[in-house]
Amino acid sequence: SGQQVWALMEGEAWWMLEEGDDAMLPVWPNSEAASAWAAQNAVSAEPVAISYEHWISRWTPGLNAENITVAIYPTEHADTTVLDADELAVLLEQDPE
Repeated sequence: SGQQVWALMEGEAWWMLEEGDDAMLPVWPNSEAASAWAAQNAVSAEPVAISYEHWISRWTPGLNAENITVAIYPTEHADTTVLDADELAVLLEQDPE
């Protein structure tokens, strides 16, 4: 599958949204959306692609182990959908976009 998502990397670290004690990894469908969000929020992070295969093999077990959820396509204008890593993996598998 050629599916991928984009996350933000700041230096050597992935950029996380934090609410209280909870951490969420924000992801976007393309680099432009990720860059736009970073600019709007004054975040000095660069968009980096994560392939579907990498998501399944590395990210899903890692995020689950740390109880980190995934914020899907955060924008300024809408409530953000929050999924766990397994749920996003299923969506990536199904969606040809």
